[in-house]
Amino acid sequence: MSGNGELLKVQPEMNDIITYNVTMKQIGELKVKYADVPTGLTVKENYEAVRLGIAEIKKLRSSVESRRKELKADALEYGRNVDNAAKEIKEALLEIETPMKLIKTEFDEQKELEKREATRKEEERIDNIQGLIASIKASVESNISSTSDTINTVIDGLKLEKPEKWADEFVDKAKIVISETIAKLEELSAMKRTSEQVDEEAKKREEEDAKRRAEETKNREAEIAKQQKKLAEQQAIIDEQNSKIKEAEEKAKAQEEKAKAQEEKAKQVKLAEERRMAQELLAKEKAESDRKEEEKRKAEQKIKEKEAREQDEQRTDEMVNLAKKYTKTVADAKLLISNIKEGCYKYIKWTC
Repeated sequence: MSGNGELLKVQPEMNDIITYNVTMKQIGELKVKYADVPTGLTVKENYEAVRLGIAEIKKLRSSVESRRKELKADALEYGRNVDNAAKEIKEALLEIETPMKLIKTEFDEQKELEKREATRKEEERIDNIQGLIASIKASVESNISSTSDTINTVIDGLKLEKPEKWADEFVDKAKIVISETIAKLEELSAMKRTSEQVDEEAKKREEEDAKRRAEETKNREAEIAKQQKKLAEQQAIIDEQNSKIKEAEEKAKAQEEKAKAQEEKAKQVKLAEERRMAQELLAKEKAESDRKEEEKRKAEQKIKEKEAREQDEQRTDEMVNLAKKYTKTVADAKLLISNIKEGCYKYIKWTC
């Protein structure tokens, strides 16, 4: 690339020169022009300057993109033609290759299956032989708890074994294992027989001891039964005596409780009578108090009524004297006062 004001050029392997209408000199001038970008965009002039700068650079960038598409158009078309030709050739070749490939794949898969099956059968055959040899070897441990007769039966069976019929390439190993196992089982059988003889003698002694202990237990139980019978007879006498004592105590207790009940009943009767007398006395006192209170109330009521009549008469006299100013006689004045009172009573009754 050049920065001396010439058009930007790229010289590929081909002889054609690729040119764009934007120079490095222009780009340098733009860098200087927009080196100090305003930050206070709230100011209208600063915002406008930034907007115009973006528009100017965007216009140049769009022209470069348009030129790039123009230059690349022929190359893209050529590439598509190359891909289409290659695709057509490969599809024609695959039409020949695919059937052969399918036949080969099917054959190879079948061979692989046969190989795996043969390997499985061989492994199964070997595992079976090894399993039989292992079971023979394990017969020593599995018969640790067996009797000597059972172990001898196993030994007889091993002596009849014919590994040539089933051990194949492991026949020598099988013979060695059978021989060693028989030897160990014979040793185990001898030990078991000795142990069994000891156990038989011990069992015989134990049976004799058990018989002796049973006889002793029988005699001891008979003696215990005899003692228990004697104790039971003594206990029966004691129980009878205790029963009589208990009966006498219960009888005395019942008589004592009866006396207490009678005494308690007498107390309750006495208390009830005292409460009744107290209640009658209280009732009389209350009646006397109520009578006196009523007499006092009636006396006070008479005094109030007398005072009310005197006040009414006084007010009537005052009203008569006042009414004389408007009437000719005392009788006329009293009639006027009577009419006024009657009107007042009706008004009060109506408003209430």
